[in-house]
Amino acid sequence: MKKTILCLLITAVIFSFTGKTHAAFVEGSGSSVIHDGNVKAAEQNARESALKSAMRNFFSSADNTSVPEITNEFLKFITRYKITSRYVRDNTVFCSVSADVDEIAMGNINYYIREATNSVVFDITGKLKEDLKPALLKTASEVLQQYRFTASDNQNFLAEMPDNPKPEDMITAFASTPVQYLFVFTLNAATEPEGEIFSCEAELYVKPYSRDKEFPAVKVTGKAVQETDDLCITEAFRSSVIAAADYIRTNIIPLPETVNTVTKYSVKAVNFGKFADVKAFMDFLKRREIVKDYNIKTFSLEEAIFDADTVFSKDALLRNLDELKGRYGYTARIEGDELLLDFSAGAE
Repeated sequence: MKKTILCLLITAVIFSFTGKTHAAFVEGSGSSVIHDGNVKAAEQNARESALKSAMRNFFSSADNTSVPEITNEFLKFITRYKITSRYVRDNTVFCSVSADVDEIAMGNINYYIREATNSVVFDITGKLKEDLKPALLKTASEVLQQYRFTASDNQNFLAEMPDNPKPEDMITAFASTPVQYLFVFTLNAATEPEGEIFSCEAELYVKPYSRDKEFPAVKVTGKAVQETDDLCITEAFRSSVIAAADYIRTNIIPLPETVNTVTKYSVKAVNFGKFADVKAFMDFLKRREIVKDYNIKTFSLEEAIFDADTVFSKDALLRNLDELKGRYGYTARIEGDELLLDFSAGAE
């Protein structure tokens, strides 16, 4: 078994993508527990975790930039990477990588976090029925997601909690996670039967923490009327979490402000070798979100015309295109609402 694991883990340096590009060099590390002897799955998860760690380090090194929740979507900005170490210890795969992040992403950080979310872990304390807590945790996660707080690491966080955890236990466990914020929920709920229905009120205290700051507690209340006691408490809790999340987003942890204005351009491509190459280039711009979307208007052997949308200003769009011209061999200029791409250099 040990030989099998060793063979699976000894792998040559891995590169993704080819071609020369301007890039920032970052490192990251991750790990994954081996479940049911599935080393391959754990290896893949550890590598993905390491790449996300590298992207997190990339954003945290940028001046005046909030670190967004790193999802798989951000991994497309890694132009290539290599695994620098990988080993198994205590039934866990550990992986470290060095990665090149496209310089285009570096220049457009504010846009790339336009749809940013904030990562959070949380627990609920107070006088709770133990069998009701899973429903409350699920409810809180759903509401937080609506306000762009993701809790994808919360299950692992809760697994580190002792029975009846204190706030200091949560803070200690929070420190060992990669997430940005900790929310400590304290719930006090009262229910009154009214004939065949129940009326209840939930008083909720939320204490937010970041990695370097303790925020003031938020106190809110929620009410509900439902057919059962448990459902009533859950819905009153939902109402209170909505009020708390709205207040936190408005007053404590606002999302980054970015420009979302969409500009439409007519893109004319000339002097290209094959139309398929031009279309592949437009697809590349869309994947990198330099172009938000596009459609083909007309094409022939001499020219191709596209309608394209972008959130970038004229100067920012030209800067992005200028950074790519060495790779694709073209010149770019904008006249009014027309973007001209001349591929003469690449066709030579």
